[in-house]
Amino acid sequence: MSFFTINANGSLNAAINYNVGTSPRFVIVHPAGRFLYVANHGSANISVLEITQATGALTTLTSSPFATSANPYSLAFDPQGRFLFVGHESAAVAAVSAYTVNAASGELTQVAGSPFTVAAGSTPVAVHVDPTGNFLYVGSSQSGANAHTFAINQGSGALTQIAGSPFGTINDAISVFAHPSGKFVYYAQYFAPTGAVGFSRNSVSGALSLMSGSPFAAGLAPGFITGDVYGRFVYVANSGDISGTAGISGFSVNSATGELTPMPGSPFAATQNPIGFAVDETVRFAYAANTGTGHVTAYAIDAGTGALTTVAGSPFTAGTSPNAVTVAGSNP
Repeated sequence: MSFFTINANGSLNAAINYNVGTSPRFVIVHPAGRFLYVANHGSANISVLEITQATGALTTLTSSPFATSANPYSLAFDPQGRFLFVGHESAAVAAVSAYTVNAASGELTQVAGSPFTVAAGSTPVAVHVDPTGNFLYVGSSQSGANAHTFAINQGSGALTQIAGSPFGTINDAISVFAHPSGKFVYYAQYFAPTGAVGFSRNSVSGALSLMSGSPFAAGLAPGFITGDVYGRFVYVANSGDISGTAGISGFSVNSATGELTPMPGSPFAATQNPIGFAVDETVRFAYAANTGTGHVTAYAIDAGTGALTTVAGSPFTAGTSPNAVTVAGSNP
């Protein structure tokens, strides 16, 4: 796993590499900012590293890694950081794992009853918790009704699939993003018509209704979807782009309806096969993990439109086939 420090202009300093498990697929920072978690797809475990607050340097917990089911693909915390949820790229598992998180040590304890079945034969790769922390949204990488919704037991972290789930038909729901307002949920649709599938969300029941105009067109093989903390912008990493010219699709969000409109200049250049994307907390910079070239592309974000401009020195060399990227803490 590669670690960078960020300069005031958003550029990155040379990477320092840390050992984690086999084929790390996803990385996420605990909401409190003290610990970083890595889903090791090939070794069926989760690495936990403590973040040195002054420097960002990482120290692996002595109790790490923590075992999980086969092929962990994505990770999601509830907003309070009490629970960690794991999506798995395995039809044999066909479930989501859940853990309680020790706030002091960062250690994980599996929730009773975990893993929780999604659907027989499903590959529930995508997980994301809504802003209230009451519901988990799951996407499975098949074509069909695969936008699943689970209620989260607030005491234990156990999952129960809600009435009516799964909602909608998606051609490979490879990634999911719950809008910060709690009103909308978006899935990256990997296969044609490629783009973002948008749903309106019932804030009480968690149920989803397909949004007008959905799906919203993006590039080739969308592999990840996310947005800024204010809910103004949504970005899709087009993992099928080998041209280096159309890697990131950017959208502005209609705050009333949730409908997406391409922002000026979209799509934006990356290098080959961007499959991870992160926006920093200040919404000044963004970063794309380009699995095809082993680079991270750094962008400055236009405060008005959300458009991306590559920063000086970009792209920056990372490890082999980077699949995910996250930002730990705000920039100066």
